[in-house]
Amino acid sequence: MFNNWCWCTYIVTYGDSFIMLQAIIIVCLMGNPTQCIMLEDQRGPYNSDRECKARVMEMSEAVHRHMRGYKPISYQCRSLKPGMLTVR
Repeated sequence: MFNNWCWCTYIVTYGDSFIMLQAIIIVCLMGNPTQCIMLEDQRGPYNSDRECKARVMEMSEAVHRHMRGYKPISYQCRSLKPGMLTVR
């Protein structure tokens, strides 16, 4: 369902404002890899791709503790428009 799904977004500047990044991971049920959930980070947004990817790794490592039977399969550092805290 989400095979090879990875968009790596870098900081883009518009004048004096920066585009912030939101960490997102996709986790799928190990017994049914078509049953997947998108998890959005609640700590960010982040100023750099490096910070975002570090948070993605932290989130991925915690999945097995909070969601038994699920496995992280992909991630995205999604850019947010100025003034936005999440992407909708």
